[in-house]
Amino acid sequence: MGAEQTLRARMDALATQLRAEAGLGVCQEGPNPWALALDHCARQIALILEETPDV
Repeated sequence: MGAEQTLRARMDALATQLRAEAGLGVCQEGPNPWALALDHCARQIALILEETPDV
């Protein structure tokens, strides 16, 4: 699997995680569960992009 396909698969997994966290109330400790879930996913995306070589 190429780097682009790997990155896309990991982004899809993060999108699924975001929907699950927001939908199941995992991030209910703050005033805005969507903001907390998006922040978590944005941090994960940044880490993935740092690890992914240029395509």
